[in-house]
Amino acid sequence: MSIDLIIVVFYFALIMFVALRGRVGGEATIEQYFMSSRNLRWPSIALSTIATNVQGYQFLGMMGSAYLFGLAQANLEINAIQGLLMAAFIFVPLYLKEKVITITQFIKTRMGKGVALAYSVANLVLLSSVGLGAALFWGAYAADLVFEDYLLWISDQRMVRITVLIVFLGMFSATYTYLGGLGAVVKTDIIQFFILLIGGITVLIVAVQE
Repeated sequence: MSIDLIIVVFYFALIMFVALRGRVGGEATIEQYFMSSRNLRWPSIALSTIATNVQGYQFLGMMGSAYLFGLAQANLEINAIQGLLMAAFIFVPLYLKEKVITITQFIKTRMGKGVALAYSVANLVLLSSVGLGAALFWGAYAADLVFEDYLLWISDQRMVRITVLIVFLGMFSATYTYLGGLGAVVKTDIIQFFILLIGGITVLIVAVQE
């Protein structure tokens, strides 16, 4: 077993361990489950937000596009800053004032049940296809590239292996999210933030040297 595979297995074990340690009990309220009892500190929220927004396709796709097309690729992230600032200074204060647990709840209160349902359906479709779909695909694609020799027992065809990996990654993430609630997600996000940071710096140094 290679050192790379050992590190990845340890990573998955660590993430699940941290998530299950912080899992909410069966008697947890909605606020405890979805809002971690509203006791998260701002550094945890900030690191979790960054870790949630930085995914595999940033490392594999956006870097390549930036190399080919230059600064234009940065427009996505530059424009995202405006959205984050609007959320932080306009919408979040409203949510705190109204003691909102989910955005859908806020929309339902202000615009009605029909609009809230349409928003939820649209989010599910977009996140499952564009957001989470892309993240899971690139994660599975990278894993297959690195550990192809260890995954041949699944299938000789790459797309079959990638499909299995997508299902595994999705089930893994869904499991600790379901069991742990927001508190577990934030704790695991903090771990992943530092992994992404170290990995990004390492990739930068190696790329410049090579």
